[in-house]
Amino acid sequence: MQLKKLEEAGYIVLKKGFLNNYQHTSVEITKTGIDAFEEYVEAIKQYIK
Repeated sequence: MQLKKLEEAGYIVLKKGFLNNYQHTSVEITKTGIDAFEEYVEAIKQYIK
């Protein structure tokens, strides 16, 4: 599962539970995840130039 890999890398936090008797998973991006994403965007911008 890709979300598990992102969680293991410290990029996101997964919270699993129930909402109205249905399984519910929420995902929150961490500061590390934001920084990594911004670096990725900059690398893509440099590649496009």
